[in-house]
Amino acid sequence: MMKLKAILFGKDGQVGHEIKKTMQSSLDLVSVGSSDCDLSCSEKLKETLSFVAPDIILNAAAFTAVDKAENNEVLADLVNHKAPKIMADYACLNNSFLVHFSTDYVFDGCKKGPYSEADVPNPLSVYGKTKYLGDIAIEKSGAKYVNLRTSWVFSEHGHNFPKTILKLALKKETIDVVDDQFGSPTSAEFLAKAVTRVCRDFSRADNFDNLCGVYNLCSNGTVSWYDFAKMTIKIANEIGIETRCLPDQIQPISSVQYCQDAKRPPRVAMSTTHFQNSFQMEVPVWHRDLGTVLNALQNSGQFDDS
Repeated sequence: MMKLKAILFGKDGQVGHEIKKTMQSSLDLVSVGSSDCDLSCSEKLKETLSFVAPDIILNAAAFTAVDKAENNEVLADLVNHKAPKIMADYACLNNSFLVHFSTDYVFDGCKKGPYSEADVPNPLSVYGKTKYLGDIAIEKSGAKYVNLRTSWVFSEHGHNFPKTILKLALKKETIDVVDDQFGSPTSAEFLAKAVTRVCRDFSRADNFDNLCGVYNLCSNGTVSWYDFAKMTIKIANEIGIETRCLPDQIQPISSVQYCQDAKRPPRVAMSTTHFQNSFQMEVPVWHRDLGTVLNALQNSGQFDDS
């Protein structure tokens, strides 16, 4: 059976790295990074899509520097909004399928319970607004697509919160961490497995149109950055990583004290029932995947941002 041809944007990011590792044997996969195709250059993106002529477009690329986006709105819009629109328009015209990653930051975090896919977004930051504009553009394109809204991604690869906390905990006796912002830590490896399931169902289903749309996809459990940091050091200590800063030495601070440029949603919990029912895939508890990542970091000896 001939493999479907796919292009992956964002190969060097956390999710892209895991998708490439997970899917390169099942797809005829062309992996693209920012040095290969600058998504802020519309013409280069169009040329790349035309040259590869993919059956599947996997977009794991984004302008994710939330605070920097506040002073770089044009660039953030090109990458987070205009580029996904070009991908979706290409998919519509060429009968391709688009898998795109969005964010929980499209929500304002004011809802008391979990957000569903039916809840209307109200982003608070430039990052959130440009990502939501990308979501709208994909929806209006007429393309076959699955848009996965996820949260607080971490992995063994790249820059992320647990690795930053470990790096600090190895050097410092106390760490200040925000305790009034809540989300669902989600492993990139799990997200890559989910994309594999989505693409498998796309290749098999006669009526895949019924599965197209927006899905919330994150791990089970909603915690603060403060609790995320404490769990990171707790698990690290349990598996033999000795840190100067112990869990009880982490100091909770408010987001006002931390002085971030971009406004974050205070609490976003997302229901993943729609994804689980549609693709018959269970969602993991966040701290189990965290343990897997920390074990991998211990085995590799990596606690930096490499």
